[in-house]
Amino acid sequence: NCLRRGRQGIGTGRNRCISGYMRAPRALDGSETFKKRTPDIELEIATRKKGMNRKQKILIVDDKTANLFTLKQTLNSLDVSIIEATSGNDALAATLEHRFALAILDVMMPGMDGFELAGTLRGDAQTRDLPIIFLTGVYSEEERIFKGYEIGAVDYIVKPYNPSVLLSKVRVFLELAQARALLGEMNSIL
Repeated sequence: NCLRRGRQGIGTGRNRCISGYMRAPRALDGSETFKKRTPDIELEIATRKKGMNRKQKILIVDDKTANLFTLKQTLNSLDVSIIEATSGNDALAATLEHRFALAILDVMMPGMDGFELAGTLRGDAQTRDLPIIFLTGVYSEEERIFKGYEIGAVDYIVKPYNPSVLLSKVRVFLELAQARALLGEMNSIL
């Protein structure tokens, strides 16, 4: 929310933002006012934007190390940190240490399967909004796919998968996570 220059002069149009001004709370009479940003706010915005440049993290979970290796090779072209887990419990432990932009889970794993892991992630406040992609070679029936979506997956991909399609979907979710994080930072500043 900042002062913008429209065709008829200064207003709240959607063209260019006039740097240095932001919308202030409404006055008692309901009119809008604008105030100049202080250098402290400018410094805080710059500092937080700098922190936003950290590498995003992707959690990949599969009980087969060969599948983890292949998936990691597919994702290596992205500028991200990839954290691997070979079980649901290892994945949960990783979520205590890292903030992830995306999780890619195998469905069929011994002990805690991917569906149970996703349900646990959805039940925790810190990981509730974590986008989950299921990647499986076993459960390709519609019933299982719908179960994945019901648990909260944003996508369900059956192996063998096209690496280009997977990368395209991962990029979209990374961009969304980055935009959501930036929005949260800007809201906390203003």
